[in-house]
Amino acid sequence: MASYVYIKGLNELMKKLTVNLTAAITSAQIAVGELVRTELVTPPGPVHKPIEWASVKQRRFVMALARARGGPYVRESSSTSQRLLASWTVAKQGPSVVVGTRVSYAPFVQKEGIQQKMHANTGWVTDKAALARVRSSGYVKRIYRDAIRHALKVA
Repeated sequence: MASYVYIKGLNELMKKLTVNLTAAITSAQIAVGELVRTELVTPPGPVHKPIEWASVKQRRFVMALARARGGPYVRESSSTSQRLLASWTVAKQGPSVVVGTRVSYAPFVQKEGIQQKMHANTGWVTDKAALARVRSSGYVKRIYRDAIRHALKVA
């Protein structure tokens, strides 16, 4: 699941300065990544009924799991749950920072264009919606500005 925030003119700015801003930029990238992660880990609302199943096969599978457990599924309560909300992480990867998860079913829950209708109805935030919220918040510009100002004062 990949979406990006590009900062125009950053490379040109860094070439013109005598101060190395790499650490400041990395800190800002991680801070912005954390904002995106925070959006993604916002717990959705309760199940919206009637559930809009993707297929009869999906409905049968979920109902069989519920019978095997002795009751309906409670979000992230199963011992076999991969704990989607808690799994989102932010990591430096080359010149970028990546917000990601290794949960196998994450795309069906939170990836724009793949998200199952039942999860959209419940209120699970998609990757693109999380990124759009962060972009429109005004925080990205402020985080980079403050990180660069701090680095220039320290230098």
